[in-house]
Amino acid sequence: MDWFESGGFYGPDYMAIFPGEADSGGAEADRAVRLLGLTAGQRVLDVACGYGRHALHLARQGLRVVGLDLSAYFLGLAVQRTRDELVPATFVRGDMRVLPFLQAFDAAVCLGGSFGQFASEDEDLALLRETARSLKPGGKFLLDVANRDGILSRFIGKDWDLLEDGTAVLHERRWDALLGRVEGRDVVIGIDGKKREYEHSMRLYGAPEIGSLLGRAGFDVLALYGTLAGSAFGWDSPRVNVVARRPN
Repeated sequence: MDWFESGGFYGPDYMAIFPGEADSGGAEADRAVRLLGLTAGQRVLDVACGYGRHALHLARQGLRVVGLDLSAYFLGLAVQRTRDELVPATFVRGDMRVLPFLQAFDAAVCLGGSFGQFASEDEDLALLRETARSLKPGGKFLLDVANRDGILSRFIGKDWDLLEDGTAVLHERRWDALLGRVEGRDVVIGIDGKKREYEHSMRLYGAPEIGSLLGRAGFDVLALYGTLAGSAFGWDSPRVNVVARRPN
């Protein structure tokens, strides 16, 4: 079983491991709309939608959004939010490597660092090919991933977060140069002193590799940015943000 399928990391402690992440969803969704040139009424697929932090904001702008994720826990949170906030988004449980759609969407997004979780490059390529298959001819795709060179230029092996409720979170990271992966361990220490540990592994890519993978998946690359705000890409940019298109 892959680390992301165990259910632990993508569970109740996720918000503690990544404090403040939920607050960034609205701004990131707005930037995705601008980069893709989306308009109300278009159908958009949110690949690895998590708990809906982007999908719900996209739906509020009049887009017809379907979010797909493997985590039943996250999808439960997303569905509950659609009910509580009366947002018309749809959520589906599924594997990004085998998407249940065919030429169904005007655009797709994969935001927030979900790309690179799989054990092999072939599986990452499968995600891209399936996304292309899910788009209508001419449909656009925005891929947001961490920039390997930027991450390594300011790599931090260990740091802490102290949350308002007294919870402490230790983050440990190790760079495996042979595999091109960051191996991580997060330790959540509650106010009762009890510890919960989670391990995860992410493949990091540089811009040339992302461009090559997108081309192999059948996409035409339209633009490259260093952030979702549309800043110019540099070797040490924090992100690789690529706008690509399925050919007509």
